[in-house]
Amino acid sequence: IASGSYDQTVAIWDAKTGVLIRQLKGHRFWVTSVAFSPDGTQIASGSSDQTVAIWDAKTGVLIRQLKGHTKQVTSVAFSPDGTQIASGSHDQTVAIWDAKTGVLIGQLKGHAWEVTSVAFSPDGTQIASGSYDQTVATWDARTGVLRQLKGHTSIVTSVAFSPDRLCLISKSKFETRVWDIGSPNGHPNDANSVEDNIGLFTTTSQSGIEQSPGHNGSVPSIYREGRWIMSNVPPKHHCFLMQTAITAETSLGYIFAFGTRSGDFYILDFSNLFPAA
Repeated sequence: IASGSYDQTVAIWDAKTGVLIRQLKGHRFWVTSVAFSPDGTQIASGSSDQTVAIWDAKTGVLIRQLKGHTKQVTSVAFSPDGTQIASGSHDQTVAIWDAKTGVLIGQLKGHAWEVTSVAFSPDGTQIASGSYDQTVATWDARTGVLRQLKGHTSIVTSVAFSPDRLCLISKSKFETRVWDIGSPNGHPNDANSVEDNIGLFTTTSQSGIEQSPGHNGSVPSIYREGRWIMSNVPPKHHCFLMQTAITAETSLGYIFAFGTRSGDFYILDFSNLFPAA
């Protein structure tokens, strides 16, 4: 598991034992977002120092820093094939980078306020972003064509695609919305809304399977869903923990991890919701 914090570091943890493996130092300000590459060999991190950093996940070596944003980076995400990185920023843009060379491929402009979260669709054809402007945007990853989803009444803090890419989940301070982005007419529809909690949804009925209240404020970002018994990992960061990420090849199943303002994080198990086939 990787976690980013206000203490300017990225921490790497053993997902099974909770042991701190190493801390990555190189950012000059808060680390706001982290993401593993699909093959688990690299970690991308975004920071309030306006850069995206790429790290070797095994050695902790800083491979390169990507510069191009003019305000803090709030979210990072690898494309499913690992060739590109998307980053959202308070400069109101989503930047697309070549993951191998670090070259800025393009910047997507359309939000009226700061971008808080970005995510690639599972097939890599779309990018979603959430914003302070209370909208969710979906972008064609190749052409940059924009569609905006409106309905939230507060800052959108997190976005995520369903595995079949037909649904998009967005989280704001007071609710979680599920959007049907697979509509034949091409117009996304708000499929469901759950207030004051994190919800898990089926992609067929878009109905809530389980709603887990407990957060009293905004959830900055969630990288991967999961299943494991809840455990409190002893804090190693010294300030707010902004985001967690989990390697795709973990043998522990579907792990859901989130951080807190106290500097620690939690790992949840949802295995009872997904019985073995």
